Amino acid sequence: MIFECVKQTAGAISDNNNNNSSNSHSDSNIKALKEEKRKNNKRNKIQKFRLEQQF
Repeated sequence: MIFECVKQTAGAISDNNNNNSSNSHSDSNIKALKEEKRKNNKRNKIQKFRLEQQF
């Protein structure tokens, strides 16, 4: 009975660690996506500016 309880607790802790690690990955993915979006916006503004300069 006690062994089952310990096993369940250990399983829950390991599940929680897995969740935490996937959360930290998603945070870094979000940061990377925001950075990519920012670079794309900057590139688009530069291209738009160049187009406007041609006319």
